[in-house]
Amino acid sequence: INKPFFDCRHKSYNKNFLFIGRLSTVKNLPTLIKVFNDLNEFSLTIIGEGEDEDLLKDMANENIIFEGAIQNKYIREHYLSKDVLILPSISEPWGLVVEEALFFGMPAIVSKNCGSSELIKNYVNGYLIDPGDIQSIKSNIKKINKEKYLSLLNGVMQFSIDKKDEKQISVY
Repeated sequence: INKPFFDCRHKSYNKNFLFIGRLSTVKNLPTLIKVFNDLNEFSLTIIGEGEDEDLLKDMANENIIFEGAIQNKYIREHYLSKDVLILPSISEPWGLVVEEALFFGMPAIVSKNCGSSELIKNYVNGYLIDPGDIQSIKSNIKKINKEKYLSLLNGVMQFSIDKKDEKQISVY
């Protein structure tokens, strides 16, 4: 991943979630939108574009914001200003956005069907979800409060992107 410099800020929990990726069927976004349509006190920012964009916008309530495609150099601010990344993909070979989120100190809710789910320690730096279980996804989102968020942030601080890179290189 690109590792730009950033100021490590003290984060507080504001119920702001983030999705970054293609707006396509495999990303399971209709399920994610259904979840956030039922959770009006939470917001979801969706960054990306794709063939399902119009359908998804038509489904979404006002607490779901579509930002479109954003140049990589501007993505840092979204990682720093939102609270939790969510990647509910039906299938995902890896999911680089999970690495980026952890690098920027952001907990992640990740589908167990994503290769990068191996970076998530359940209940430590995020949650692993079954992408087809809407109730479980809602439950994991709703269980995050200010106290749990601080605990997840502490778990994220245990993650080292450099150690992950070294391990990955040694495996190859």
